[in-house]
Amino acid sequence: MKYIIVPNIVCENKNLNSTEKLVMGMICSLNYKGNDCFASNEYLAKRINVSKRTITSALAKLKKEGLIKIEYINHTRKLYVIETGWKNTSIGVEENC
Repeated sequence: MKYIIVPNIVCENKNLNSTEKLVMGMICSLNYKGNDCFASNEYLAKRINVSKRTITSALAKLKKEGLIKIEYINHTRKLYVIETGWKNTSIGVEENC
C-alpha cells in the first residue's frame, strides 16, 4: 500500500493551504530515507489531481516557509526537505522525513 505522511509541523502550519500541505507530504514520501526527489510538476499535479500551476505555487510557498530547498543540477530540478528538527514517528520509527 502506498500512502503520504504529512508531518504535524506542516499540518499545523496556518500559513499553508491543504494543497501545499499535501505537496509537502508527497515530497517527504519521495525523500523518505534520503532518496532524491526529482518529481516534475506534471507528476505531482497528476498524483494529487491539480494543475501544474498549482504545484508551482505550492513549491514556491513551501520554499518561502523554509520547508524545502529547490536545486537545479544540469537542468534537472531536485527537491530537498529542509532539516527542521521534526521527526517522522507516524510509522513507529524516529527517522527524519
